[in-house]
Amino acid sequence: MTNPTPSINKLISDARRAIEAGRPDEARPLLRQAAHLAPDDSRPWLLLAGIAESPRERRTYLAQARRLDANSRPAAAPVAAPPSRPRPASRPRRSLWAGVALLLLLVLAAGALLALTPAGRTMLGSVVGRVSALAGVGGVVPLEPTAANPLPTAPAATAAPLAVASSIAALPPPTEPPVFPTKGVMPGGQPLPTWTPTSEPTPTLAPTMTPSPSPEPSPTPEPIPLSSGAPAPRPPGVAEGERWINVNLTSQVLVAYEGDTPVYETLVSSGLPMWPTVTGQFRTYMKYESQTMNGYLLGYDYFLPDVPYVMYFFEDYAIHGTYWHSNFGTPMSHGCVNVSTPDAGWLFNWAPVGTVVNVHY
Repeated sequence: MTNPTPSINKLISDARRAIEAGRPDEARPLLRQAAHLAPDDSRPWLLLAGIAESPRERRTYLAQARRLDANSRPAAAPVAAPPSRPRPASRPRRSLWAGVALLLLLVLAAGALLALTPAGRTMLGSVVGRVSALAGVGGVVPLEPTAANPLPTAPAATAAPLAVASSIAALPPPTEPPVFPTKGVMPGGQPLPTWTPTSEPTPTLAPTMTPSPSPEPSPTPEPIPLSSGAPAPRPPGVAEGERWINVNLTSQVLVAYEGDTPVYETLVSSGLPMWPTVTGQFRTYMKYESQTMNGYLLGYDYFLPDVPYVMYFFEDYAIHGTYWHSNFGTPMSHGCVNVSTPDAGWLFNWAPVGTVVNVHY
């Protein structure tokens, strides 16, 4: 962003004072003049977005401010590559030794498993003899003679390896555990509670289908007495018994309805004259139990962390809880519908996404 001249700073400062004093019509020509004098400065556009007369005009000003911010960001300096270090002439091949060690462990584990059964012990002795013969260790020969390769007489020096293999093969076989046929397994491979052997499979009985009871209709809500006036007429498109919210900007009162029956009433604080709350019939489209609202992104002068029970019903207009003031019944906001935190919590839990919000004077 270019360095603003003192005249630009003065124009922006005068415009801010006019906005804070509730005179947006005086601020607009000052901001347009500042934007003309400093075309690369995004501040006039952000402030114009804050006092825009329509949502479309606000989006246009914000798009211009974002474009200026993106164009004014300096390009990142190229990062120098770190100097390369000479590689050592030779390194120990640790991965090779690790692979050899893992292979030896697998061989030992397989040998231990084979030694548990008589057939495995015989096969293990044969494998040990053949490997020793191929490696040339003491002239060991295969333990199983064949017609093409008869069993020669082993030298005295090689008696020890053969004696070990023979002793392994001569070990008495372990007691075999009894084998019981199972009745089945549960999903996931877990056994059923009983493992008693049966001669014939037990037939599985079909489950008894119990019809679900018909849901009872919710009772008609008890109407509440309104503080002033008669209940508002149900808007077009709202079904009988459907939940909807009516916001009267003239009386600063919100009433929750179920069909034609009012069930909840509370005071609100809608938008100030320079930031009026939008009117019309809408539906809630997004809910947040807690949200940080940064008004500086839209040209406003506020930053509110952890705003409770937020329900958006049109663009950035929402019904939400308020902890920074308690002056309900008087317009106080930048366009949203402020209610107390307990009232916002009740509405948040009562109104699903898609609830009709009717805002009018």
